[in-house]
Amino acid sequence: MTNYVTDCISRHGIVQLINAFDFSEHINQPFAIFFVIAWNKTEDWKPELLLARQEAFIRKLRAWCEREGIPFNYLYTVEYGEKLGTHSNFAVHIPQKDYNNKLTLFRKLVSELDAMVPGHTGNPCTVEVVHDKWTKLPKFFRTANQRLGALRYFMKGIDPDASFNEGGKRIRWCDHLGIKASNQGAVIGPRHSVSHSLGPVSRYATGWQELTAPAELQRAFAYRPKRHQPEQVAA
Repeated sequence: MTNYVTDCISRHGIVQLINAFDFSEHINQPFAIFFVIAWNKTEDWKPELLLARQEAFIRKLRAWCEREGIPFNYLYTVEYGEKLGTHSNFAVHIPQKDYNNKLTLFRKLVSELDAMVPGHTGNPCTVEVVHDKWTKLPKFFRTANQRLGALRYFMKGIDPDASFNEGGKRIRWCDHLGIKASNQGAVIGPRHSVSHSLGPVSRYATGWQELTAPAELQRAFAYRPKRHQPEQVAA
C-alpha cells in the first residue's frame, strides 16, 4: 500500500496526460464518457484505502470492457475537496457506433458503474456521470472539443509552480496551456494514471512521437476548429 502524499499534478503528469489524450484521439479510440467517484461516500472510508479501491474498480472496469469486446482505455486524476472529499475523475473510451441506440454500451455502462465501485453503499451521489447542462441527461462526449473541455477541468489540480523558461522568461505550464489551476488538496498516493494501452510503452510500440516541447503540448491541448456539427446527447 502506498503511503506517500501528493499535492498536485506534476509537470511529468501533465506530459503523460496530454500524450495519452492525444494518442487516444489519434488511434480513434477517444474518451467519450466522464464521471466522478466520491470515495468518501463508500463504506468505512479511510484515505489510505484509495489505491486499493481504485485498483479494484479498474479491474472490474477492465473485465466489463473485455466482456463487451471493446478497448480498455481510461485516464484518471485524483482530487480532494471540501464537498466530495477524496474523489477520482475518470475518462473512459466507449465506441461511438450506435451510441444513441436503446441498447448502447454507453447507457449500459452508466447503469452498471455503481456495482463496480468497491464499498458502494447505494448512495446515489457516489458515482456522478457528467450530464448535459440543458437536458440533464448523461452525456456522451462526441466531439474533440467536448473531450478537451472535460480534460481541462480534470487537470485543474496541476502544479501552479511547474514552469519552463522561454526567451529568458519563466512561463507557468498552467498559463501556457490555458488551465486555471486551483488547490485540490493533498491526496495519499498518485494524482493521475492512464491505462497501459495508452501509456508510454504502448505509444512507443506504435511509433508515436512523444510530445514533450511546450509548443507541441500546447497544440495538442488546443481546441479544434468547429465543424458546425450539432452536439448529440444520449437519452
